Amino acid sequence: MQCCHHCGAEWDRRRKPGFGERCPACDAHLRCCLNCRLHDPHAAGQCRSSTTERVRDKDRPSFCEEFVFVERTGKERSEERGRSETAREKLGRLFNDD
Repeated sequence: MQCCHHCGAEWDRRRKPGFGERCPACDAHLRCCLNCRLHDPHAAGQCRSSTTERVRDKDRPSFCEEFVFVERTGKERSEERGRSETAREKLGRLFNDD
């Protein structure tokens, strides 16, 4: 299932998103590194491709020609959301945000 990296909304179209296309649910950029199957936080430049230019902001639009929308399962999406919510809670406690 192709889903937005930010909110998890499903991208139900049978094509890859255009360069300026945004998620209809949360307005996040869809054609960005965080939605690409080559994105790897542990790789050099956080990309498994050695032929692409380094992209500084992984959540911003990417003009990479190697972009392929990553397929995520429902379980992976919920795990990702769980980790981000846990991190937000820890930051809130750290800075005493109520």
